[in-house]
Amino acid sequence: MESLNENFNNIYEAEKFLIQNISDCIQEKNIIDGNKIVIPKYNMSIIPKIEQLKENMANTSYFIDLSDYDTTLYECSAALGKDCKTAIGMAQGSFMFGILNTVFCMMNKFNPRKLTTEFSGNVHNWNVYLGDIVGMGESTGKTEPDFYWNILKEHIAKRIGNQKLCYVKIFASNLGNGEVSCDCMINNVKIDELSEVVTEIAKGWNVSSFSSQKQFFIIEQDKETVIDYPFTKNGLKNAVITAMKLFESCETDEDYDTMTDKLEKAIGDRSLACELYGFIPEICAENAFPEVKTSDELIIYTGDKHTSYYKTQLESYYPICNSVFEAFNSGIFNDVNAVYKKYVMFSSFFKALNNALNNDSKLENLKMTATAYCMDDDYIAR
Repeated sequence: MESLNENFNNIYEAEKFLIQNISDCIQEKNIIDGNKIVIPKYNMSIIPKIEQLKENMANTSYFIDLSDYDTTLYECSAALGKDCKTAIGMAQGSFMFGILNTVFCMMNKFNPRKLTTEFSGNVHNWNVYLGDIVGMGESTGKTEPDFYWNILKEHIAKRIGNQKLCYVKIFASNLGNGEVSCDCMINNVKIDELSEVVTEIAKGWNVSSFSSQKQFFIIEQDKETVIDYPFTKNGLKNAVITAMKLFESCETDEDYDTMTDKLEKAIGDRSLACELYGFIPEICAENAFPEVKTSDELIIYTGDKHTSYYKTQLESYYPICNSVFEAFNSGIFNDVNAVYKKYVMFSSFFKALNNALNNDSKLENLKMTATAYCMDDDYIAR
């Protein structure tokens, strides 16, 4: 790749270039510490990475660590340019004008919209910060900053719980020939129902060539209504590992039947123990059969009551999900494939799938309804 070599000797040089460029463009005082940029004023750091680099294309990713919120925001940005250095600059610009600018809006309390939600019997108040709409390609016409927010806010409000911080990414593109590609994500999880709303918007653009729009919302909860979660993200990750190692050691029906009690004793929290016992098998099974459409809702039964929640509302669900696959890749199991297979076969998803396939259904045509979980009577949704 001759052009690449003219700019950089290797991808590490290119990454160093990207880090320095971002540092230079940030107005607040910042420090480059190895592979990250630290902004002391906001107690935050940014880790930029170059995932792929070609003569005229750069694919980059960014991790924004917000320590005060025990949260890491993720963004990816790809761009074309006359050479790879120009492509890196274009991808960097999309990142900085998009999610990073929205983070700075929050840090400086710039023009928040107010939002009130209810979750698990408690009222939560939020400040919503709207980022700029970053457009590429042919113009779709004037779009007000709150255009997407006004359309999606009710959908988003019912999908957030008690988190200190949530972030929403909207991406819409139209090739000009009727072909569209759209996503709406909450905390980096694609929400199909919301993505379909954005898809209908992009289909209506009057364009004859490629056009795209990207926007972020950052939704920060008022400190007065935050109910502290008893585990940090790292503590939750350790609880997942404890649960999975305990599951690996189960050999008899009695082992499985007493697993929640043993897990509660090990981690000190009954509600999380119930979630780990119930959620992990379904997470593994859904991952094993990606062709099957799944619901973004779940139903919790406690005694004779049942309540429907969106997965994004629960503080623990997606951190558990991420930690499960980190654990599988960590080398901590005696036989990782055996543990994975055992989890899949333990799930209600797998049992329902078997029944459907035995009735001549096809995988790609299946859509699972919301999974139901039986929890203890004193289970607390958080």
